[in-house]
Amino acid sequence: MKVSAMPQPLEQMQFFSAISDSPDPAKAVEHVLSRLSSRVGQPFDLVMMFVTTDHVDHFQSMAKQLQKALRPNVILGCAGTSVLGMQTQIQDGPGLSVIAATLPGVQIKPVRFHPGEWGQVLNDTEFLTQQIISDPLDDPKCMVLLADPFSTPMVSFLPALKLVAPDMPVIGGMASSGDAPGTNRFILNDQYWFDGAIGITLTGNIAVNCTLSQGARPIGKPMVVTRTDKHVIHELGGKPAIKALNEIIDTLGPLERNLVKSNGVLVGRVINEYQSRFGRGDFLVRKVVGYDDEAGVIAINDSRLRVGQTVQFHVQDRDTAVEDFTMLLDLQRIKGDLCGAFIFPSHTRTKSFFGVKPTDAQLVYDALGDLPMAGFFATGEIGPVGNDNYMHSHTVSMVTFGPQSDA
Repeated sequence: MKVSAMPQPLEQMQFFSAISDSPDPAKAVEHVLSRLSSRVGQPFDLVMMFVTTDHVDHFQSMAKQLQKALRPNVILGCAGTSVLGMQTQIQDGPGLSVIAATLPGVQIKPVRFHPGEWGQVLNDTEFLTQQIISDPLDDPKCMVLLADPFSTPMVSFLPALKLVAPDMPVIGGMASSGDAPGTNRFILNDQYWFDGAIGITLTGNIAVNCTLSQGARPIGKPMVVTRTDKHVIHELGGKPAIKALNEIIDTLGPLERNLVKSNGVLVGRVINEYQSRFGRGDFLVRKVVGYDDEAGVIAINDSRLRVGQTVQFHVQDRDTAVEDFTMLLDLQRIKGDLCGAFIFPSHTRTKSFFGVKPTDAQLVYDALGDLPMAGFFATGEIGPVGNDNYMHSHTVSMVTFGPQSDA
């Protein structure tokens, strides 16, 4: 059981977090509240809560217990296979992770998207603008989004958000507690949901820093797409895509060959073509969803492929995952003035994936210390790459908050 707090004057931004592995739902909440005792009885602006599958049937009662004690202006959360807190992640058992914040000068707008209104949300920009923006003169600093994978068209939704709030990063994850429609759980204030999406937009006196670690390393050299049909790559550099891939595999050493054999390959699409060289962070990495050896084509989960774009094959392994996330966290540390964080790793980034390596929770602690933090393991992670927001897999999406600099 861990707790963290960044003590500051009450007029300033503050985050507090706590996590419990108690199997008893009521006691789990009591344990968390006892760790937040310095502020219990004083209202918070925002509370986020995440529970593991073991607590799904008690999600509503646990949320009511937290609301009564913490009296937040806004509370939201969902259930996942596992949860994270400061230096701790709970897998394969009961877990509750809570983070509470006082955010002076910050406007928090709750948002809820019902499955029945996706048609209007995706096609009526005025309606969507009213949903996410309180004051048309203010631009949201970010949106935190939690969604049901069975009833949220995220691939269409993120571009729609881009149209109405082009500079707003979207961070969050797809709930992972249920494996069928209607089995996931969400809370937004006094309402409980099984579908759709919930979230908040934050506007005002707050600095937001996003981290999206794809944890993949490039193999071979960048190539230009010379023939494609939507998400299917037919040719790379004038060669059948399968032939181009096989030629790269033939040049790999034993370690990378083994990674290709065990984990398959990924395809990274360059985000900004106006560069002379491409490196880590320049690619949007996507999964390969199918091959056709006879036709020589490769299909990936990216419908934005175009002739003339640059791509490069990638492989994923735990060493690269640790190295990539550590490097990005070091960049966060340099920025300083961090008060709290929300984190959304893939449900595949478990202790079994990392083996003897540190987990995501430990990596954050090693880089950022006792930073109050909460999150859950998602079946799809939402976060920005370049200037656009995407849904990812096998990644970790994280956002840190601090006071807005006067500079």
